[in-house]
Amino acid sequence: MRRRLIPFFAVAAVVLSGAPGAAAGEPAVTVEGELQRLSIEMDDGASVDLTVIVPEDGEALRVQTDDMGGVPTGSVVAVEVAEAPASSQDVLEADGGADVMDVDVLEAAEVADLDLADAGVAAAASSGRPVSVVVGTIAGQASDGVTAATIAGDLTGSVSPYWSDSTAGAVSFAVASQTAPGAYSGWGSSTCTTDQILGILRWSADVAGVYPTAGQGRHSVLYTPRYAACSFAGVAHVADGGSAWINGSSGTRWATIAHELGHTLTLGHSDSRPLCPRADGTSTACQNGAYGDAYDVMGTSSGGVGPLNGAHLDALGLLSASSTVVATDSTTVRLAPVGSLSGLRFLRFSSGAATYYVEYRGAVGRDADLASTRKGCPLGVTSCGTLARYVPGVVVRRVDSAAMGASSYLLDAAAGDPSHTSSDPWFVLTAGKTFTTVDMAVSLTVVTSTSGYAEVRLTTTDTSPRTPFSQVVASPDFTGNRVGDLFAVDQSGRLYLYAGQGGGSVGLARVFGTGWEDMRVFAPGDWNGDRRNDLVAADDAGYLWLYPGDGRGGFSARRQIGNGWSTYRIVPAGDVNGDGRADLLAIDSAGRLWLYPGAGGGAFGRPLQVGNGWKGFELYAAGDMNRDGRVDILSIDSAGRLWYYAGRGGGYFSQRRQVGNGWTGYEFASGADLNSDGINDLIGRDQSGRLWFYAGRVGGTFAMKIQIGSGW
Repeated sequence: MRRRLIPFFAVAAVVLSGAPGAAAGEPAVTVEGELQRLSIEMDDGASVDLTVIVPEDGEALRVQTDDMGGVPTGSVVAVEVAEAPASSQDVLEADGGADVMDVDVLEAAEVADLDLADAGVAAAASSGRPVSVVVGTIAGQASDGVTAATIAGDLTGSVSPYWSDSTAGAVSFAVASQTAPGAYSGWGSSTCTTDQILGILRWSADVAGVYPTAGQGRHSVLYTPRYAACSFAGVAHVADGGSAWINGSSGTRWATIAHELGHTLTLGHSDSRPLCPRADGTSTACQNGAYGDAYDVMGTSSGGVGPLNGAHLDALGLLSASSTVVATDSTTVRLAPVGSLSGLRFLRFSSGAATYYVEYRGAVGRDADLASTRKGCPLGVTSCGTLARYVPGVVVRRVDSAAMGASSYLLDAAAGDPSHTSSDPWFVLTAGKTFTTVDMAVSLTVVTSTSGYAEVRLTTTDTSPRTPFSQVVASPDFTGNRVGDLFAVDQSGRLYLYAGQGGGSVGLARVFGTGWEDMRVFAPGDWNGDRRNDLVAADDAGYLWLYPGDGRGGFSARRQIGNGWSTYRIVPAGDVNGDGRADLLAIDSAGRLWLYPGAGGGAFGRPLQVGNGWKGFELYAAGDMNRDGRVDILSIDSAGRLWYYAGRGGGYFSQRRQVGNGWTGYEFASGADLNSDGINDLIGRDQSGRLWFYAGRVGGTFAMKIQIGSGW
């Protein structure tokens, strides 16, 4: 086993400003060291994720966070990186970091869950986790009058009681020592870099005699007067134990200390996720509001600081059977106020890849000011022009990752209820309103809400598809990732979206809702001209409906765009006439082929007959398969022969050319490029429900089929 280079720690900070990072493209270098992650949430609300490689000797190297996905924090790695300007290494640089070209994990870190309910930890915490207090200055600073005794008083008088109350005594802090070492002389120039921050954190633990702290279950808190070059209130290790630096007195100092010590218990922030197309917070269109949860100390608030939320308690292993119902089936639960610090207070359930936490925030105990003065930033600090009231009620949070330092997200849970209005209070789910997950597998309704309790009803639904699907439809790109997607309607009339993953494959299903059994669904691309791909559907009465896409896998309310379509076979073939707008082709009952040109905004131009004799043919969108800039089409006749029709422009097509045989026994979906090679592909479903991918080739032919699914 390779020797670890340095003790594991990651860093989180609250900073005020950042600037764009540098581009890659310079000569490559290789750096070996320990992978550390830094999470920075700037005061203007922007989110900065920092990932650094710390070698045994020399300066830490900041790299792009996304490039190291899946590598555990604390691992020893060798990374090949493209050199970048020095500005990319600035801790305040929002998009900084060198691009990683290759990574070799030399020693994977062992990742263990922190569980404060374990007997050993609980015993150690019985007298309070030891905190060494250090008050100093950075060379050139003058004291601002805050002493070690001042910080010790904050710890014993406010910080420790907060954590003890929130955790039923499982977590508290005790002052182990007080040190005033004078000035730190190792800072150097008047900048704020990763190495400078790591250096002062180590110095503070060294002078207190407790280094290393990160991952060791002990803590140090350094206080200095405000150092202007580092525009943040505090910084702390994200680990089980660690060091914190409080950078001057700003806001409520004890709450800042309590917040940073939360990071040294492995916790992330309490953020918000409002303005979602769907209230459950799944869509990338949601706004992630840094510190937007004003209900506990890991967010930010004006007024009181409420007890720790259930998601963070769960991260600490402190949700017990007496405080929490973990639901896997339908149930009704009566929740006591979180501020009462006793009784059944939390409901936890999972749906998809997310875990949800439900709790009742009554105006009780540390939450008493919810009835009068508690305020915060619902959209996060970046959009906090005016503080908004946070009120008592049932709230829902979600957590998307079990990783150390993961944030919890407070949802505007009532936003998806049909009766929700803009005048409703932020975040709370009031009596009679319902919250539903995006996959429609779980719904939560508040039955009753009083000053002393709230009763909630959780309903679970089996949303697995009832196959075989009655329809499979290909979309050019409904999710905004530049890869074609698939829609499917099951036997119960539910519509599912399978997002394309590239290479011809699709991801897991997302269910949109029921009532699609009597609809013929089509994916014409951008039908209304807003640069987002849409859905079109024809009902049994012949009405044609437009479902405008949001560009991220969702759509808004439908509107009628036509009637009399019950006898037509519709093919969304793309821009057939070359005017820059998506068009429809349709075959009537007499076998005539019609072009319905798109006119923008969802309307049609005057239809034009462009063919005859199409009875007995299935028509498919082909895109531009010969790369001449014109849209082509494909057809399969009753004998299973595949025909290719090159577009001539204006809605017309050249003489057909046979490009295949034996295309019987399948249902096909066309109109999407699922492998991102610029040529439309075909999806086929055989009579056994197997799904096949046919990669398109130039000239109207296809590669050998590849099975990509079953049970369709």
